[in-house]
Amino acid sequence: MTMVLGADDFLADQASYSLIFQNAFKEAPSNRDRIAMTIPSTTGQNKYAWMQMLPSVRRWIGARQLKSLHLREHTIVNSTYEDTISLGVDDVEDDNTGLFRLGLKGFGEAFSANRDQEVADYLTTKAWADLGYDDVVTFSD
Repeated sequence: MTMVLGADDFLADQASYSLIFQNAFKEAPSNRDRIAMTIPSTTGQNKYAWMQMLPSVRRWIGARQLKSLHLREHTIVNSTYEDTISLGVDDVEDDNTGLFRLGLKGFGEAFSANRDQEVADYLTTKAWADLGYDDVVTFSD
């Protein structure tokens, strides 16, 4: 028999469970930081604005040659991920959470591997076809 547990059921152990997950996530082997940058987010989306680079400078001879600045922006909406588990009522009532803690470690490692897989999927498929933040395909001429 299984039962669904709400946040109140885990209140006492919530910090411990979160720490197990976060530590496993951080300690899992990963290559994504070699080729991608993680930017922390505290909102549902992040807007990045920048000034497009000027092509070059020239020696000043005669009248100035005015160039327009091109301002750009790109918004990235955060994605939400989940994996839901159920526990047997006997495991909860008997406080047999040793396996649950091990499972949380596995979840942390799996979520870390998922981020690596997303970077790999982007580089092997989307980067060759989808337009990037600058309206140009990431890998293009």
